Amino acid sequence: MATGSNQDMTARIVTTVAALAAALVVQRAIAAGWKVVTGHPVPGADDDQVSTAELVTYAAVSAATVAVVRVIAARKATLLIPEGDAWRVAGWLRHSPGR
Repeated sequence: MATGSNQDMTARIVTTVAALAAALVVQRAIAAGWKVVTGHPVPGADDDQVSTAELVTYAAVSAATVAVVRVIAARKATLLIPEGDAWRVAGWLRHSPGR
């Protein structure tokens, strides 16, 4: 059976990867949506042709959306993590006291 600390570490890794992957997908979706709605690419901090209001609006929308999606992805990922002997069977963790 897997130890608690190994399960905790694996759970952290899985939830972190899920959250980062979700954030990447959402960032790309937001950029595409921004271009559709405004008609021009995502504003950058060094872009002098973009108003401060537009830059702040994009930053607020993207940051809030990514934060919410990361939390949801991490919570859903924890539901997919097997417990107990399922770790060994699924090949997630190769720890067996009998070996």
